[in-house]
Amino acid sequence: MCCGDLLGHLKRQGENFGYVEQVTAIIQIADGMAYMESKKFIHCNLRAGNILVGQNATYKIADFGLARFIEEEEYCSKGTKIPVRYSHKSDVWSFGILLLEITTKGKRPTAGMGNAQVKQHVIDGNFPEKPNECDDVLYDIMTNCWSKTAEERPTFSILMDLLSFGLHDEPTFENEIPGTQNCTGLGPA
Repeated sequence: MCCGDLLGHLKRQGENFGYVEQVTAIIQIADGMAYMESKKFIHCNLRAGNILVGQNATYKIADFGLARFIEEEEYCSKGTKIPVRYSHKSDVWSFGILLLEITTKGKRPTAGMGNAQVKQHVIDGNFPEKPNECDDVLYDIMTNCWSKTAEERPTFSILMDLLSFGLHDEPTFENEIPGTQNCTGLGPA
């Protein structure tokens, strides 16, 4: 892929990576993850550094070294100091962080925090703050991805519907995703 990984691309492009480019990348990545989810694969390492950028605004999910085919609802790593449970819903959590990486043009969401602080921050149910350059619809989608319980997080199929419906050619700042009020765990109550 000619433009390298998405993280480097975001940093090189900076403000030239505008809203339309962000939406294009986000929808392609969500579509790829929806496909993986439908085939019962979990990625386990979804982040901007693992997305390749090609010509004509083509984005491809890469680095499948940790990916797993799962027949159960989750996969538990073995042989590590602390067993980690992965599922499609942990990929959704990571997708929310990836959206944050995209909207902040590659800034580290936990800058200035050590690993222990990040872990406690997540356990306490805290979300990263809404970046100034992030519209309300996209931030609502992010926070749904970060729901504390996995059951409350959307599937990638639902995310595709939300992204296709909620994102437009220009950012919105209305604090609500239209049509999500009746979705369990999605949108405003």
